[in-house]
Amino acid sequence: MRLFFGVLLLFCTNYVFPDSAAYSGKKNIRIESKNYYITHFHNWSKETSNERYKMITEANQNIFENNNYAYIEVFNKETNEKIIRVPSPALTNLFISDDEQYIVGVSNIMIDNPYQLIVIKIGGEVIKIRHIAAMEARMNENESNDFKNNFPGAFQYLQSKKRVYKIASYYFIDFYSLGMPAFLGNEAFSYLLKYTAANHLSNNISSSVTNWIFWFNEKNPNVRFNYRDNELYSINLPDEKNEMMEILIHEN
Repeated sequence: MRLFFGVLLLFCTNYVFPDSAAYSGKKNIRIESKNYYITHFHNWSKETSNERYKMITEANQNIFENNNYAYIEVFNKETNEKIIRVPSPALTNLFISDDEQYIVGVSNIMIDNPYQLIVIKIGGEVIKIRHIAAMEARMNENESNDFKNNFPGAFQYLQSKKRVYKIASYYFIDFYSLGMPAFLGNEAFSYLLKYTAANHLSNNISSSVTNWIFWFNEKNPNVRFNYRDNELYSINLPDEKNEMMEILIHEN
């Protein structure tokens, strides 16, 4: 069954590069601000493979329940008291805003990892979680309505996962991920394939077959926090070619 879902991923990926072996690492990350230190740990070894497989092959792909494989923790620097622990995707970089109110985690890990971006408030509230893929479907209003009318269940599922983005007069549908033909149905998946385009965030996103998604500049992964009315509105970070991407907190 795991091989079946791996094969499906091959049909959900463009700009692919081979992997010599499946990612199975353990990683610790620690950053500090004036009043806090923030840590992340993930364990992608065989020790957690059963739990991760169950999560990634279920339609809701819920990383917040029964997650023994990845988390973020926030500590008070003065007292060393743990303030929060939040289940998370497997991350590769952490950032905290200058006002110490928001934490951003990003990841280039794709395998068994349904999300590559998480944004939380310092108190633990998750305000953004997002999947990133190299490709997505690009549709105008009429094409989107046709898809919705022909495949209402698939469209509803994609909306429930916050994978439908409307920008100006176009809809961008993020359907390139593990198991999606099974979740949507082969006919709906094939329909979306006809409208494949580069990710609207950047033309410079690529991936390996199963392990990695190359979407931000790993040598210079700086995040800029943008505010409106004292609330986080969006973040900016550079893509692989150092061209700036903007991701809204409320995209959908």
